[in-house]
Amino acid sequence: MGNRGFPVTPKQLKDTVQDMISKDGRKTPFRNGRPSNGWYTGFLKRNPEIKLKPTKLLNKARAKVTKEAVDDWFRNFDCFISDLNLSDKPHQIYNFDETGFGMCGKAPRYALGSQHTKGALPQMTSSEGRKQVTVGVCANADGKLLPPYFLFKGPKPSSWDPLAGAPLKSAAFFTESGWMTQAAFQYWFQHHFLPNIGNERPVVLLIDSHEGHIAYDLFQQAEQSNIHLYRFLPNATHILQPLDVGVFGHMKRSYWEYLRKWVAHNPGDTITQRNVSRIIGNIWEDVERPCLIRKSFASSGIFPVNRAAITDDKTMPSLTFSEEKSDTTSTAHDGSSTPRAHTPVTPEAQSSVSVHLKRATALPSVRVEKKARRRLCNELPYCCTSPSAINTIKDSLLSKCRSKARKELLAKKRYLQRKGTECPLPKNESQECRCPICGKKYEDSVKVGWVGCDSCNQWYHISCMPADIVTAKMLRKKEWFCSSCK
Repeated sequence: MGNRGFPVTPKQLKDTVQDMISKDGRKTPFRNGRPSNGWYTGFLKRNPEIKLKPTKLLNKARAKVTKEAVDDWFRNFDCFISDLNLSDKPHQIYNFDETGFGMCGKAPRYALGSQHTKGALPQMTSSEGRKQVTVGVCANADGKLLPPYFLFKGPKPSSWDPLAGAPLKSAAFFTESGWMTQAAFQYWFQHHFLPNIGNERPVVLLIDSHEGHIAYDLFQQAEQSNIHLYRFLPNATHILQPLDVGVFGHMKRSYWEYLRKWVAHNPGDTITQRNVSRIIGNIWEDVERPCLIRKSFASSGIFPVNRAAITDDKTMPSLTFSEEKSDTTSTAHDGSSTPRAHTPVTPEAQSSVSVHLKRATALPSVRVEKKARRRLCNELPYCCTSPSAINTIKDSLLSKCRSKARKELLAKKRYLQRKGTECPLPKNESQECRCPICGKKYEDSVKVGWVGCDSCNQWYHISCMPADIVTAKMLRKKEWFCSSCK
């Protein structure tokens, strides 16, 4: 059950044994029918394969990642790296992700104190509330760590330098929320990533499926620069992304340790956006360990590409959500599913097993949930700079513009109907030239700029098309093809 995402604590084990012997009516030497700590110690000695291990939270989306999905991702990624001849070029494979650094600080798990002190020892904080700064981190499989990229909340200041004390060649960007956005990611790619990776191509940049990383013009620029953006399997970055596997944990531990020292030497000062870059700059040398970064890429199976690096126990929680439950569930007379325990094979052994023990050892199962809402980032191919991915994004942008124009026409019709006038909706007449986005005829908008596809002869309003698609370079071309004809 521990590998399935339901670890059993010592207290739960004792509770289960107590409940089982109580329902079976067994006679035991336990006081009040509850196992003692001595019995628990003996249980571990009798079962040496069972150890007390640390636990960590795993959200439901990550628990649903299956072994087959991981196999498929590695199969595609291995072919992709081989086609680019990068199997022996770790310095051309990068991973980017962002993480948050809290300004409040974090108390250590244990600390030395007087035996006469009651309760937990207090740890002074370095800030009020739960403020944090987002930092973009990028490293390659050869162990090179690029300077940090800071994301601050609010407008860009003019009275103080947000990068005071930060590592050399660091960059900063200000957003309304302080989190990663498409504009922030594009700025990082153009003004931070490209100047720091040299001129050797091709380059593979591994990213997650965050919506802030999906931008049409960014993918086009990356394709022109011979940089291939490759996304991880959705909700599997905790096992596939090198930064998550081995870099961020060490980075956070160094940050919290330095922050506690800083508070001890500056008890009256506060960590804010003005000085947090200096704090991170002081730990950057300790974080910049090539051997640690290379080990993180190897542990996640990214470089060298190794599917065996991801053991099957990391995807075992997905069995709980599997549709095929014939081995763990049975169907009751009313059609509902009930869990089935792992019982001995022989009839003699089955008859000696308590019914309550079967129920206590039953594997958990859940009903199959409805499919989640479709997201554009999950529908793209793994290689985000491929022609199919770019066309998918283009179609999505056109669809949004078409939907917006349709809603505006419906709203206008309802308004005019309330006023007592008519506003007919555009009809699909093949003889008339209409913009497929807004539905208006050419005769009704002659003064508006139009652009036509040289293949299907479909004409569009330039003002109706997304700004990411309509560029000066596109308008200068003698030939233009819509996304359906490319």
